[in-house]
This record gives sequence, structure tokens and C-alpha cells, in this order.
Amino acid sequence: MKYLRACIVIILVVIPFTSFAAESTRQPTVDEIQKLDQIEKAKEALYKLKQFSDSITIKKYSDCIKAFGNQKFCQCLRNNLPVPVSFMLYTKIVTTPKDELGYAELDAENKKVVDVTLTVRENCVNQK
Repeated sequence: MKYLRACIVIILVVIPFTSFAAESTRQPTVDEIQKLDQIEKAKEALYKLKQFSDSITIKKYSDCIKAFGNQKFCQCLRNNLPVPVSFMLYTKIVTTPKDELGYAELDAENKKVVDVTLTVRENCVNQK
């Protein structure tokens, strides 16, 4: 009976643990290493992109504060304008009639940038 219990313990505990230990010490394949490297590079690129986006947003806010001195309005612009829209581009879009911007000739993506910018301006001006 003790022998049977010992065998059951070995089967239930020792053998699975041994196979788990063997799996955890398995060396990664070249393909797995390359995939991990690609993931790390992608994470690094995303981090740099976020840094760049943050710097654009900070500059946009800073330029707005210099021009208007209204924190609430400038925070609204900073938080809602598309990232590529600088403060200079914002002022150009909101102070130039659409026909002078060449709106009719713009592609769909740039039309959307103009439309969003004008909408954001209205929302930020009318916020309470």
C-alpha cells in the first residue's frame, strides 16, 4: 500500500514538475528571439512617437497661452485638436475662409482635419 501511494505521489507530483522544469529551461528558438526583438523595437518606436506627440501638444498649448492667455481655452485646444495641427496651422484654418484654403481641392483626410479643427474651435469657444 505504501508503495502504491509513493507511486501515485511520483506520478502526480514529481513527473509533472520535472516536465515543467524542463519546459522552463528550454532555450528560445531563433524565430522566438527575433519576434521578441521586433516587439521591443515596436515598443521603443511607440514610446518615441508618444514623446514626439507630447512635445507637439506642449508646444501647441504654450503657443496658445502666449497668444490668448486663456488656460481653459488652450487646454481645450490641446486636448481636442488633431496632433498634427500646430497652433500656427490652427490659426490659419480658423481665420481663412474655406475657399481660400482650397478646401474643395483637398483630399478627404485633409478636409477632415479642417472640419475637426473648426468644430474643436467652436466647442472650445463655447465651453463653460
